[in-house]
Amino acid sequence: MIIKRPQLCQIKGQVTLINGNPITHTGIFAVNELGNINDYYYSWASTNAAGIYTLDVACNTPYSVQVWFSPEGTYGSTVVNGTVDAKELTDDGTVLTLPMTVFENPPISTNIYNIGYEQSSQEAVVIFYGMYDAFPINYDLKLRNKNTGEVWAFAQGRLEFDNLLLEGEFTQWFLRFGQIRVPLVLPADFTGYAVQGTYIDGFGETTSLDLPLQTLAQDIIQDQ
Repeated sequence: MIIKRPQLCQIKGQVTLINGNPITHTGIFAVNELGNINDYYYSWASTNAAGIYTLDVACNTPYSVQVWFSPEGTYGSTVVNGTVDAKELTDDGTVLTLPMTVFENPPISTNIYNIGYEQSSQEAVVIFYGMYDAFPINYDLKLRNKNTGEVWAFAQGRLEFDNLLLEGEFTQWFLRFGQIRVPLVLPADFTGYAVQGTYIDGFGETTSLDLPLQTLAQDIIQDQ
């Protein structure tokens, strides 16, 4: 059996925020525009601590390069062929360098994945998700009965992401998750209860929170 391997070249670039801070540990992929699945059809990479990525691609083959989950971070057809076109900074026929990709805001906003009361463990649970740089998250939250104004619990602290939550493609390429668990015995009917407060993510973005507390399903993501 003879396996033909294409000559390999590289596409390099850097991803940052408009303030100059690098976007780290985020996924970058290149798609072979010729559609030949045997000729490095997909190439994947992750940005390093400086926001720099390196993609292994087939030489003289057009690729579309994109920051994962961000159409605005997409470059058009790019070919490592020794000719510098308008979209490229350098191209020596082996390594092609793309201009810096600059985002005004993180490609994925830090948000709430799930929030509610887990009756089996008698815990209020808040699960955050965001990019690698979204953590740590500083939070100042409370559980309040909006019908009576009574506050049932407070939670303040600094949350790191948990590698045991949704292991695999999510944590490897673009998302991180972290959860807060507060032991709490609530009445059977907690209609009108809400988690309120603010959190500040690793990008420095402050978000206000006022979400109803719900009963969590048993298949909610958990430590494995």
